[in-house]
Amino acid sequence: KSAPLEIPTQVKRTAEDSSENLAKKPRLEETQVQRVKQQLAARLDAPKEASVTVDNIKSLSEAMSVEKIAAIKAKRLAKKRTTIKSQDDIQLGSDLKVMLDFDVDVTKDIISRERQWRTRTTILQSAGKMFAKNIFAVMQSIKAREEGKHNRQPQQPTPVV
Repeated sequence: KSAPLEIPTQVKRTAEDSSENLAKKPRLEETQVQRVKQQLAARLDAPKEASVTVDNIKSLSEAMSVEKIAAIKAKRLAKKRTTIKSQDDIQLGSDLKVMLDFDVDVTKDIISRERQWRTRTTILQSAGKMFAKNIFAVMQSIKAREEGKHNRQPQQPTPVV
């Protein structure tokens, strides 16, 4: 009887980038993160300015002339070219980024404490060293040595006349 090929062993995963970015990222408190999440939820839940219903819909050509529609389009495009996004939108983006960074830190902490099952195959896999190459080289040398022993035995010395 032989042992199963893959016997899982439990080891602790090493933390990646544990202390490199601590000085670069500001520490956030739960209250700040909650405030940012509430602001985001409030913006998403805010009522829209003009809700469209089936009763309000009319044909645009009935309400305005073609020249007036073209003038409005040109005016909107001209304004769009010269307008810069408001500071409120920029602030929301940075707050959202801060919130996501906080979540990334929590995820890294969880992963650093996570246990990972390892088998014979995964133990031989390493980023720094190729264990398989060394083992195969040793096995090849043993095989060559054994074949060399078998080849020497059948040779008998030739008689000198």
